Amino acid sequence: MSTTRYKDPIPDGVCVFTTLDEAAQIQKANPHAIFYPENNGHYAKDPDGTVVAVASDEMCEEIDRRNAELEAKIAAGEKLTDEYASNIKYRQTKMTLPTPQHYHIFGQGISQSLSPTIHNAAFAHYGLPHRYDIQECNSLQDVKSLIDDPTFGGSSVTMPHKLSAGVFCAHVSDSATRLGAINTLIARSIESGDGTLTREIHGDNTDWSGLYSLIKEYASGERKQVGLVIGAGGAARAGVYAMAQAGIERIYVRNRTLAKAEQIARDFEDLCRVIPVQFPSALPEAPDVIIGTVPEEAMPQEAFKGLFGNEKGLCIEMAYKPRVTNLLAVARENPGWTTADGVEVLLRQGFEQFRLWTGLDAPEAVMRKAIEAATEGKVGGTSSL
Repeated sequence: MSTTRYKDPIPDGVCVFTTLDEAAQIQKANPHAIFYPENNGHYAKDPDGTVVAVASDEMCEEIDRRNAELEAKIAAGEKLTDEYASNIKYRQTKMTLPTPQHYHIFGQGISQSLSPTIHNAAFAHYGLPHRYDIQECNSLQDVKSLIDDPTFGGSSVTMPHKLSAGVFCAHVSDSATRLGAINTLIARSIESGDGTLTREIHGDNTDWSGLYSLIKEYASGERKQVGLVIGAGGAARAGVYAMAQAGIERIYVRNRTLAKAEQIARDFEDLCRVIPVQFPSALPEAPDVIIGTVPEEAMPQEAFKGLFGNEKGLCIEMAYKPRVTNLLAVARENPGWTTADGVEVLLRQGFEQFRLWTGLDAPEAVMRKAIEAATEGKVGGTSSL
């Protein structure tokens, strides 16, 4: 049996791992295990303190070597790939194990939400002892005890609670204020003048950030003068804001109820030019970027046939059920158009939520792979980005 630097008695049934492959298998079998790098030897524990694996002397030396290599790369300012970081994530040589935090998604009709899938995968990637779960609620007052709990780290907020989440917040971001909706709560410790820490809840909105990243990624070198947002609800406001931040000059908001589109135009008139159009009226010019925000059943494919007059463009769908909506189906009939589905939008706004909660870069490949496994389909829901 391999020797190990681990000084405590090794519990019965606990293996001594001797290769990185074995360590990876342990991580897979115990996704929430934390790898500790103390002088006591490298070992892994579940969040409840149960030892699940111990490193051999040879493995300790290998991990130490990789730790040194990692520190050198960080010191040199090198950006690490997700794969490289994953191979050596057990190091944590300079990290103090954080207190386990609880994260949630609050809303109605969310039992099939994919958010726990992506965020729990991200926590496990970094070896964080946090958990993210679903909390169905008729009112945010129903989950006030969770928000007030000292272990509350943050939450996603979905319909119909985005407008009422502000009552819990000591601070609300500019984007959330502009959009009139909060989709992310973040618990933060604020140091006062006498050095004491107080706990505050901050509100933010990342609904627009996934859209913005897609537009900016596509728009490098591409024409992006004209935008179209289909719908005039809360998601449409996020679409308008994302387009404005990306520098789109003219933004059409097309909706069956013209008054709602006109209200968005008034709300954003100091930021961008919004032109309300009542469906089914035609647009006076062809859009370069289209964002769909209406439910799949709201419009048949025929409603979108005349929108793709330009040879090239970007079409983003915010709904992710079904994966290929009527809007995307029509867009994909036009080979010059790039498309992004609702799962891609969910992922990208989730990357920003993870950063807000943890201060860490989101492990994008890990989160993407988690959804791929959960949906049993290829994720990377852009056609050419």
